Amino acid sequence: GLDFAKRSIKENKFVIIVEGTLDVIASHKAGITNVVASSGTALTEAQINLLKRFTNTLVFAFDADAAGLAAAKKGMRLARTLECDIRVISLPGEFKDPDELVQKDPEAWKALTVTTIPVMQFLIEKTVQGRNLMNIDDKRFVAGELLPELVEVQSVVEREQWLQIIADLLRTDIKVLRNSLSIEPKEKKAQTSTETQKSVEKKNTALSKEEETAMLLIGLFIRKEEYFERIKERIK
Repeated sequence: GLDFAKRSIKENKFVIIVEGTLDVIASHKAGITNVVASSGTALTEAQINLLKRFTNTLVFAFDADAAGLAAAKKGMRLARTLECDIRVISLPGEFKDPDELVQKDPEAWKALTVTTIPVMQFLIEKTVQGRNLMNIDDKRFVAGELLPELVEVQSVVEREQWLQIIADLLRTDIKVLRNSLSIEPKEKKAQTSTETQKSVEKKNTALSKEEETAMLLIGLFIRKEEYFERIKERIK
């Protein structure tokens, strides 16, 4: 739907990303035209970079089911690494996707598109939903889901705010949670990534022709059944 949404995205200064084609069609019919679909759950780096030509603010409105939540988390994590400003539209519990909400109450959908919430608020709400925070297993699950997401928050002030909220929910000392976070400075993370890439490139270029041939043969051996016996006979 990007061809139909470009102008509106520029005018509104943000884009709403939904999962399916029907969500886009319903939104555009309701007058919300800065909406595009990721075509299922396959939001990619290329798609995000394409959207960044028009805006740096991405608003996620994925389906309310488990698959939609997993896809949203993956997409938001990727968008964060590409330094986008991320917001979320949280659908009312009785609606499974934007299309269903628009069919039932288009005005409610319009209102939600201008009252977006921060990523961490959305993740906290979804993660604690249906969990008993007096139960140690549920507390462990919630901490395991939310703390890695918190590491991605670049602002120290914002991170501390969400950390305090999570500590209160789990009835855990904030200092204990803070100590469990493994946060690298952005510059160090970039340096580590570059060093890792150089190491991989160096390793790859160090392969001899014989080693490359061996790797290709092993791949052929695994992937193509018709070569299995022929290769097995010749490799000692």
